[in-house]
Amino acid sequence: MLRRLVRRAGTAWGAGDGSSIIRSPLCGGYLSRPLPTTMISSAPSTSTNTGIKIGSSIPSRGGFIWLSRSLSSTAPTKHKKHTPQPLSSITHPHPRINRLLREYLAKMEEGPPTSNSLQPPGQEQQKIPRKDRIFVNNAINLGKVDVLGWDYDYTLVSYTDKMEGLIYSMAKDYLIEHSGYPTEMKTRRTYDPHFAIRGLAVDMDRGWLLKLSYINQIALRTVFNGRQRLTKQEVLAEYGDSSHISPQYRNEHLKPLLDLFSMSLACLLADVLDYLNKLDIHHDRRAVVEDVMKAINHVHLSGNMHKEVVKDPPTYMMPSPHLRETLTRFRDVGKKLFLCSNSNYEYVSGGLRFLIGDDWQEFFDVVIVSADKPGFYTSDRPFRQVAQSTGKIRWTEVTTLEKGKVYSHGSLDGLTKLTGWMGPRVLYIGDQIWADLVGARRNQGWRTGAVIRELDHELLVQQSTKYRAHAHKVITVTELLRLVQEDMEKIRSEATAAAAKAKVAEGGKVGGAAPYLLQEADVIVSDGLEKYLRHLQTEMSKMFNGNFGSVFRAEGEPTLFAFSLRRYADLYLSKLENFRFYSPMHRFYPQRGISMPHDPYIPAIIRPPPSAVEEEGGGGREGVEESKGEGR
Repeated sequence: MLRRLVRRAGTAWGAGDGSSIIRSPLCGGYLSRPLPTTMISSAPSTSTNTGIKIGSSIPSRGGFIWLSRSLSSTAPTKHKKHTPQPLSSITHPHPRINRLLREYLAKMEEGPPTSNSLQPPGQEQQKIPRKDRIFVNNAINLGKVDVLGWDYDYTLVSYTDKMEGLIYSMAKDYLIEHSGYPTEMKTRRTYDPHFAIRGLAVDMDRGWLLKLSYINQIALRTVFNGRQRLTKQEVLAEYGDSSHISPQYRNEHLKPLLDLFSMSLACLLADVLDYLNKLDIHHDRRAVVEDVMKAINHVHLSGNMHKEVVKDPPTYMMPSPHLRETLTRFRDVGKKLFLCSNSNYEYVSGGLRFLIGDDWQEFFDVVIVSADKPGFYTSDRPFRQVAQSTGKIRWTEVTTLEKGKVYSHGSLDGLTKLTGWMGPRVLYIGDQIWADLVGARRNQGWRTGAVIRELDHELLVQQSTKYRAHAHKVITVTELLRLVQEDMEKIRSEATAAAAKAKVAEGGKVGGAAPYLLQEADVIVSDGLEKYLRHLQTEMSKMFNGNFGSVFRAEGEPTLFAFSLRRYADLYLSKLENFRFYSPMHRFYPQRGISMPHDPYIPAIIRPPPSAVEEEGGGGREGVEESKGEGR
């Protein structure tokens, strides 16, 4: 974690054409330092705003001054709550369409037909709880995987909210002490673990937080300036009526927040901007973004945060009582295990002693720290051995990688040459898609897995009665929209044919018959259903996070983060310990129905419920039978 934030700011977004577009590294930002009082009082005022002006003397701010560009603070906007038109009031003059509307309205009032109606066919009888399952994008046979590698932060170890709170507090102190921010900010806010989600982006020029779909469409309800949600009109005024972000703009002006360490950055940035906006202090938004990023980076690079965490692991690290068991299961069947982390040795060692025990190195055949991913995958840097007693690097040449020793830096090419580990025989698991997985997959063909801690919360929401009721309505309304459009087309075709027939009967030409035009009632029905669908999707989104919704969905479409997860991770899970529910030789298969809309739908054969004998017996088969349905 020592160099994680700096390097991860230079990671890539996924390009839709199969390439990757590399973000430029973090700039240090330019500091807004306190100016001497004489400079403040003599500086000419250039602001016409009624708030604090550029060049004004601000004794209560300790000589603090901001330089403003074209973007100034946005005043809070009150949002009107729009109630959708009741479906019962949507009618159509044609009896066929009106009957269809009434039939589907009755279906929605009935609610979900069964408690497992949202499960894919064949999964109703699975014994592994969803929170403990491994989800599969691409088929993978663990029996053919000889080597398993792990990242450290948020993979082998998971942190409590107090960890991000610590980063937030230390970064805010840095802003006050080194960048000239007002001291009263120190007590204004604390870290809010419920504010942001992973997968957001920061507009570097505007300072706004926003969420993108997989086609670079802005989710209009998820754009924040500070803690203020912007209206649809405000967003469209800045980004255009299409609310679409071009790949060029995305990669030049947006910084992705791709891991859970970014949550403290998102929260601190929002709180600083909110403070400045509410006090009407002029500021350069890009300067604020860069200052906050610089402060967060300092926390990770200074080592002070690492020392605090290692001194008190129970406060900052979540216990993992089954981690030792999980690693042992793989080791006992002869698989090689390795650790490759960007964090330094002292930090990794302190955490794993707490989670596994003093003998933690016995579980790994190779230990690599300060790896500098994603650069690790493309560089040619040599490995260096770490002196475990001091944590310092030894500058002797490394020609072999030995168990019980610790190595720093290195490269993927060097790891392959020294171990012979290559291709799909290796499965590497991390939490950050771009820093941990993309390079391994592209450059060496490793199989990849992602630990997504938010899955626990997302799955819990999906299993709630309220969510299931809304999901049932969304499915019903979506199907209704499709059927209504089909019936409208049939009615138009019938009307056009009837008009042509009447024209012929009157002695006219068939080609002169006027087509059946779109009726106003057709538009009203379609618009009403679409508006209700958007309302349902918004309400479902709020169940995950009141500000930004689900990590995986953006207004009914997959997020850019979800698209990248699908593309670069063969499997994903909420925690590493989920592997203990599966045999080390388990074969995983994706749960795909149809891969393209034109492919035929062929219902799966649903596995019958177990017999009473199977329920009572079944000893010794838990590694196979309990997880067999995962590939259905």
